[in-house]
Amino acid sequence: MNGIEKAVKAYLDSQNWHYRHNEEERCFTLGMKLENDDVDSCQISLTARDEEDLSCKFTYEFKIPEKKRDIIAEYITRVNYGMFIGGYQMDLRDGEIFYKTAGVFSDGEPVNDEIRRLVQVGIRMAEKYGQGFYDVMYKGKTPAQAVADIEAND
Repeated sequence: MNGIEKAVKAYLDSQNWHYRHNEEERCFTLGMKLENDDVDSCQISLTARDEEDLSCKFTYEFKIPEKKRDIIAEYITRVNYGMFIGGYQMDLRDGEIFYKTAGVFSDGEPVNDEIRRLVQVGIRMAEKYGQGFYDVMYKGKTPAQAVADIEAND
């Protein structure tokens, strides 16, 4: 286990979160309940690519149907515009959606606060914009309407 993995493990343990660790892939995964009506959970994956890089992915448990991927791509573009930390991505092959944050720690291993920040930003964004995917796909909102409605509640 490298230094970043040790720091991630220490952070997850400090939160009393239950997780799985895949040593070969240097990845920790756990489920997270979200506070949305229709989009209520995601999987969090924290991966130490090497001794300096950590990525945190927040993957929704649903996939975007092929016929809705164009309109969801517009929604993602509107959401990502102006994002400071992280952003949404969609796999156009299968419709997987995730929010991703990442950190580079070239001066040594990260501390709990740095990992907490990456994780908490991802959780907040997954909760904030998750419902918009459902609203665009199934409730007839345009991407612009969905983003405007979400951001009006800030």
